[in-house]
Amino acid sequence: MTVLLEDAIDQMKTNSKEVPLILSGGGSIIVSKSLKGVSEVIRPNHYGAANAIGASLGQVSEGLEQIYS
Repeated sequence: MTVLLEDAIDQMKTNSKEVPLILSGGGSIIVSKSLKGVSEVIRPNHYGAANAIGASLGQVSEGLEQIYS
């Protein structure tokens, strides 16, 4: 997972300099504190709740599926 994340970060950078990385969402807790190409890993206060906030602000939709034998 670390290698995939480091590769994704490198693909988004515009040059080879290290950049700060801001993490949010519950899954960010499993990301290492040091990554290649990253100068610092920043986890803001309440970073674990970021996904919950985004989900609560999203549009509500519905779907219906039926299966008949």
